[in-house]
Amino acid sequence: MTKDVAIYPSTWYYNACVQGFLETLAWGLGEDAVRSFLHDDGTVKIPAKVMEAVFSTRDVVMPENYPCLDGREVPDELKELKRITWWWVEKSKKKDGANVRETIDITCNSLFGSNKTFYPNLLTHNTGISRIDFLNSWFEIANKGKREIQCAFCGEIFSFDEQMNRLLDRFFTLSLSKDLGSAPKKVPNYFWDNKPNLPVCQQCRSYFLCFHIVYQKKYFINSDSLKVNWFLNHLVWNETRGEGSYPEALFTAVPYNSQLRSALGSWGLQNMEVISFGGGKIDYYPLSDRLAELFLIPVIASLLGKLYHRKLWDAILQEKFEYLLTIVYKSLHVSLTGENRNEDPEVIITKGDKNDMKRVFVVIRLFYEIRKYLKKKGGVFVSTLDLKEIRRAAEESPFSLDDNSKKGLIFRLLELTRLNKRSEVYHLLMRTYVACGKPFPYCLAHLFEVRDDELFKTGIYAYISGIKTSEESNEEN
Repeated sequence: MTKDVAIYPSTWYYNACVQGFLETLAWGLGEDAVRSFLHDDGTVKIPAKVMEAVFSTRDVVMPENYPCLDGREVPDELKELKRITWWWVEKSKKKDGANVRETIDITCNSLFGSNKTFYPNLLTHNTGISRIDFLNSWFEIANKGKREIQCAFCGEIFSFDEQMNRLLDRFFTLSLSKDLGSAPKKVPNYFWDNKPNLPVCQQCRSYFLCFHIVYQKKYFINSDSLKVNWFLNHLVWNETRGEGSYPEALFTAVPYNSQLRSALGSWGLQNMEVISFGGGKIDYYPLSDRLAELFLIPVIASLLGKLYHRKLWDAILQEKFEYLLTIVYKSLHVSLTGENRNEDPEVIITKGDKNDMKRVFVVIRLFYEIRKYLKKKGGVFVSTLDLKEIRRAAEESPFSLDDNSKKGLIFRLLELTRLNKRSEVYHLLMRTYVACGKPFPYCLAHLFEVRDDELFKTGIYAYISGIKTSEESNEEN
């Protein structure tokens, strides 16, 4: 090899495979070595001597500045194994065998030994081909011989021998990617006249066999920069230690990780997208500049870090912010009735959970902060609401969850608010306060001066969320 290897960002799938490949290199060389390969222009550049040694057996000495980590060199009993092959096995294995050779066999069979594995039938159980020979031949970057065909992914011209025994291994097929690869009988596919037509060079093949390393993380954040991808995904993955889901990880990480928050500013500019893996499917979420900008606001980021619910996540990602109030309304209604008869997935409270109303109030505050920011950005004056003060006023209100008649008034208050019957809401509140001889709170009076209907609903919903039972009041006291 005479020149350094340069990897350029491409589609999310290609970038995810490159991320998996870099994770494999990091296992053998260390993360500091991989960071030195990352460049500000978004590319990855690996020195030729490093690549040559990594894709060779231990007979080729590693460059002085890039030694293998302690214990990461190829074992003595497997001297014929390439370093990258051994690191891939160590990074991919689910369990150890009786010896290193058995570990290789177990790992290969679990990942591509049948049509139910991650790489379906890439190398079947009953084949006579050695797993070591197969992996060594797969992890190949030297384009030997005549260069005659262009890789469909990186654009490099590489040698293509149509007489080779495993011709389909040179194409992007179902065996290489069960989610995106093609087969003659799969629709849609990239076959023409029953023949594949997405050739893959030796170098890209090495990356594609590392996709499962990223897939098992459950989500991947993609941008136009492989360097940003590396740091961004590590930050979020480390926040959850591989547990939970992407939004839960991101929203928890954003408020507390300054490095992540500083990186967020570039996401929207670089066409950031989130890919979620699980349940046998891949979900794709592009994030707009506006959403990335909202994540930068500390109060919004902090509120997002306090909750996670699939419907909330969908509404936020799709920027259907008004729908947050629908979720709040449904949750308040179920809270008052005490049951979710139709198992509505948009209800964010659970039976017996004392933190239900706190969770609902977080959503109310989230909607208010988003609405306020977007209105001000558009040059519209926004009335300031003290939602916490409104909620505190509800704790001493004449309404009660213990008395059925007064509980009925709360139901009516909720419905009138949903229908935006502002004057009727006012008269209901005023009559109730006067009847009980209590002064009408200033924060509620101020609420009726708000011109924005959605913010008016937000304030009343905050008030309803603060009404407590006698038992809850006694517990707090």
